[in-house]
Amino acid sequence: MSACVYKIHLTIKENLAEVFSCQFTTDSTVCCVTCQDGFFRGYNVRSGKEAYRFNCHGFQSARVPVTSLRFRPPTTNNNQTKNVALIACSDGLISHWHVTSGKCLNTIDEKPNEVYAVDFTKNAAYFATAGTDRTIRIYDEATKSFHTELSGGSNPKTAGHSNRIFGLKWVPGDDNLLISAGWDNTVQVWDIRTGGAVRSIFGPYVCGDALDMHKNIILTGSCREHDQLELWDFGSGNKLGGIKWPSYDDTNQNQCQVFTAKFSNSGHHIAAGGSQSPEAHVFEVKSGQPVGGLRGLEKSIYSVHFSHNDGLVAFAGADGTLYLLKQHEPAAL
Repeated sequence: MSACVYKIHLTIKENLAEVFSCQFTTDSTVCCVTCQDGFFRGYNVRSGKEAYRFNCHGFQSARVPVTSLRFRPPTTNNNQTKNVALIACSDGLISHWHVTSGKCLNTIDEKPNEVYAVDFTKNAAYFATAGTDRTIRIYDEATKSFHTELSGGSNPKTAGHSNRIFGLKWVPGDDNLLISAGWDNTVQVWDIRTGGAVRSIFGPYVCGDALDMHKNIILTGSCREHDQLELWDFGSGNKLGGIKWPSYDDTNQNQCQVFTAKFSNSGHHIAAGGSQSPEAHVFEVKSGQPVGGLRGLEKSIYSVHFSHNDGLVAFAGADGTLYLLKQHEPAAL
């Protein structure tokens, strides 16, 4: 049976600022971007029209780059405010916003740390931050209070990060475990119960939002011309294999250097994009083959995200354009 494919659905060019993060709302009706000019923007996935727009510092003249965005996962608490985004800026400001009303609900200041990554636990009990100071900070989502920080390990092989962190992910289904990656060519595994790193994987050179997990498999995207997309077993740390980036000539030179990589929610696909040869692709995990994407771009792709049911995938980056690709099932024979 033929694989499904992803084809261009909408190309939204209203925004001219660089996009550092794109995320679908939890109901997947709006795709949102956070930008170099300090603004949060949201676009209806059917019409492409702007649905939300606000400055993440609360006043229009602020121009602080907004580096990371995550929507709070839905919970069984019917009284919890919906459509809340966790937003991080390069000056260390972390804030919760009610996107529908454009109201800031809470702020946390981590100056002088430049925050490049945030993530929620699946049950939205905690959120974590990471950036230039190589420290992961954990906060209680209900109270927005500081819980603990993670920065070192128990021995030289698990000493934590030696350079800035760009990728951060809670281990699915476990509020005690996180993984992170960055410029030091390592993936660190952290355990809140021990207060530090407990294992590490050497190899991936992560320079953006290019760290993810599906079940027991870690995905890393490296900013280099070889072994860009790699898969790792979480339990052992062993490399399981990788996805070969498409080559369009015999030289294998000037290949895309990956800035962003994510699993689909089903785990059947991986989407990734980057720079040098600016392009983006959706790959089928089982075959390793591309099933859609964007080539011939003028500027780099920095962020990717799948909608809740994997029906759409969003790519965005340095030219400010938001590209939405739609999943198409194979034609019946």
